[in-house]
Amino acid sequence: MSEKLRQSGIEGLGDIAWGSHFCQFYETKQDMHELLVPFMKAGLENNEFCLWVIAESITKDECISVLQQQIPNIELHLQRGHMEILKHDEWYLDKGRFNSAKVIKAWGTKLEQALTNGFDGMRVNGNEAWLELKDWKDFMDYEKRLNAIISDWKIIVLCTYKLANVDATVILDVAHAHECAITNRKGQLIILEVPEIKQLKARLKKMNEELAQKVAERTGELSEANAELTKMTNDLRKLSNHLQDIREQERKHIAREIHDELGQLLMAMKFDVAWLHKKLAATDEAIFEKLKALDEQLDDLIRSIRKISADLRPSLLDDIGLEAAMEWHLNEFKKRTGIDYSFEETNHDLKLPDPVKTVLFRIFQESLTNIARHSNAKHIQVHLARAKDAISMTVKDNGKGFNPQVLNTSNSLGILGMKERVAELNGRFTISSSPKSGTCISTWLPLK
Repeated sequence: MSEKLRQSGIEGLGDIAWGSHFCQFYETKQDMHELLVPFMKAGLENNEFCLWVIAESITKDECISVLQQQIPNIELHLQRGHMEILKHDEWYLDKGRFNSAKVIKAWGTKLEQALTNGFDGMRVNGNEAWLELKDWKDFMDYEKRLNAIISDWKIIVLCTYKLANVDATVILDVAHAHECAITNRKGQLIILEVPEIKQLKARLKKMNEELAQKVAERTGELSEANAELTKMTNDLRKLSNHLQDIREQERKHIAREIHDELGQLLMAMKFDVAWLHKKLAATDEAIFEKLKALDEQLDDLIRSIRKISADLRPSLLDDIGLEAAMEWHLNEFKKRTGIDYSFEETNHDLKLPDPVKTVLFRIFQESLTNIARHSNAKHIQVHLARAKDAISMTVKDNGKGFNPQVLNTSNSLGILGMKERVAELNGRFTISSSPKSGTCISTWLPLK
């Protein structure tokens, strides 16, 4: 049975579940209609097939007239098979006698037809004013059996009893056979529930309240845990970026030390070798060749020192700016890998905050490293552009590309580092790639 509640259409009763079986006691036709018309209207409005089984005291035309007051297009519903109005003898009686097995089978058949025709379920009213004394016991047994049978069906049944036809004992039997009994007393709708249903509803209400309390408590705990997790994530990000800053400063310091101290020392040694070279006689060929080899080794060492210093942090980045450092790095990259490049900048003489300049250069550096290792590219396009309050950089290659899902693996720590650097500066970092289509890395950073 679907757990979704359905609109009853009856004020005071509210929403009800599939399998509901309740009754109405009425004195006048007006009492009956005031309940039945909104009940049927709610069914039609919510894609339920509606069946109204009437007694002799009311005609089909009278039913249509009453329904039309709240459902102007009722005749269209009847024509399209959304609703049927049947006489009690067409539904309940078999050769003039009540046949409970036939009726229960008919409910199942009708419901199956409704579901096949696309309805959500079925809504039924049966007027029991036709009942005679000889049929009461069988009919009450049928009502009780119906409770168990339809509990798993997508059906709602409202049985209607005329008060003039029943005594106090019968009223109690009828009420006990239904989930609740509804009557109209002095213009006020009264709903009476059997004790079992009342107790069940009370238990359900208590369980819902307890569940709501537990959900609220659990939600509060989850909110606190999420807040703590967010704080820890932010703290880790700050720590990570602080370590990056420290490492960047150390790189800068070491690069300067290597360039200035070791570089100057090696240049001094090179001058000394050149002085010895001049002073020694040309005839001392062995020493002459040794000095020449030493001079070449010093040249190699100076180049290595410069490369190590530049890899740590190019002095050009601090001395003359990002563009020059990038272009120098691209030129060195081409010499080392043979991969050609084009470099375009829309603004010259970019004056950038040091954190922005450093992040862009490190992303640029990491991008070139990945291209050399993985892409099999023949050409790189680098574009650097500054708007009024932001700067963007793209590094695009024509290599073999890759499936972006591999970025979720542990081998993509370099890319994760790029993302973290950009996030710290409230920027945006994207990678677009697909197999055989190259890769494009885009970075956007605000300058305010």
